[in-house]
Amino acid sequence: MNIDYQGGNIYNKYESKNPLVEILMKKYFNDLDSIISQIKEEVRLAIEIGCGEGYLTQHINDLGIKIEGADIYQKIVDIAINLHPSIPFHTQSIYDLSSYDKHYDLVLVSEVMEHLDDPELAIREIIKVSNKYILLTVPNDVIFRLANISRLRYLRNLGNTPGHINHWSENSFRKFLKKQGLSIIQFRCSTLWLMALCRIPGRNDQQNH
Repeated sequence: MNIDYQGGNIYNKYESKNPLVEILMKKYFNDLDSIISQIKEEVRLAIEIGCGEGYLTQHINDLGIKIEGADIYQKIVDIAINLHPSIPFHTQSIYDLSSYDKHYDLVLVSEVMEHLDDPELAIREIIKVSNKYILLTVPNDVIFRLANISRLRYLRNLGNTPGHINHWSENSFRKFLKKQGLSIIQFRCSTLWLMALCRIPGRNDQQNH
C-alpha cells in the first residue's frame, strides 16, 4: 500500500488578497477559535500534524497555546522553521506517530485527511499521541466543488480539487469519525470546511508529557 500524501493544488489561502478568500478565511478562523476557546484552559501542549508552512500553527501559538508542528515533507518543514522560528517543527508522517515520546492535549489536523490513502490508519496513529482532544478539518465536499466550478476550475473533474481522494459531507464525516471510535464534542460547518472537535472516550488525560 502506498501510504503517502496525494498531491494537490498549491494555493496560499492564508496570505491571499482576494476579498472573497479573505472573508472565507476570516470565518474559518473565527469558527476555529470559537471551538478552541472551549478547551483552551485544558490544553498545555498541542501539535499540528500536516502543518504545511505553519500558518495555522502560528495562529494557534498566537492564541497562547504552546504548539509544535509536523509535516512529511522536509522542504515544507524548512519553510515553516524559517517563517516561524519560535515554534518547534518536525518532519514526520501522519502514519508513523508512535515514535513521539510524549502526548498532546490537542492534536490538530487541518485539510490533510482528504489527501490520504488510508485515513483510518491516520486516525489510529493520531489517537496514539493524543491525551484527550483531536480537532479535524476537511473540505465540505459539495460546497467545495461548487466553489471551484464557480471560478471555472477543475471542470473536467466536476470541481474536485487535484489530490482530494476522500470526499465527505457533514453526515458522512460524522459517521466516519464515530466509526473510528471518536466522540464528537462539537461539529461545525464553516462555509467550505467541516470542523470536528473530538474526544477519545476513556483516554487518561493525566498522561505525562
